[in-house]
Amino acid sequence: MATLKVEQARTDQELEVLRLKQAQISVHAEANPTQNQYASLTSTVTVTLDQTLHSIDTIPDSALNAVDKDALKELLYSLEGVKTTKDKSKIWDKAKEVLKFVADKGADAAIAVLPLVMAASCSA
Repeated sequence: MATLKVEQARTDQELEVLRLKQAQISVHAEANPTQNQYASLTSTVTVTLDQTLHSIDTIPDSALNAVDKDALKELLYSLEGVKTTKDKSKIWDKAKEVLKFVADKGADAAIAVLPLVMAASCSA
């Protein structure tokens, strides 16, 4: 039991470190019409790991069971960990793993996870 408690404490600490290191992407849309026929548009999006994990938790068990939710969360934690390396190929490899898993699990999982995966891929 003591070993399990120590491992759980270490896992919780690693998760907190990953949460603190996660990237923030913000969304802001603004249209600037000009006298010519073109307009400029600026966008910013904010996606966090916590938001994504919450979205996963809200997926009904009929669409994604608890074991699959945990497996998906582990994939996302590993993706967040790889993002700190700033190595584009490693990030893309992890993103592909997440995308393959999500493709097998359905639209609910994809809707919850894709914004974070895209943010990770673009931040590299």
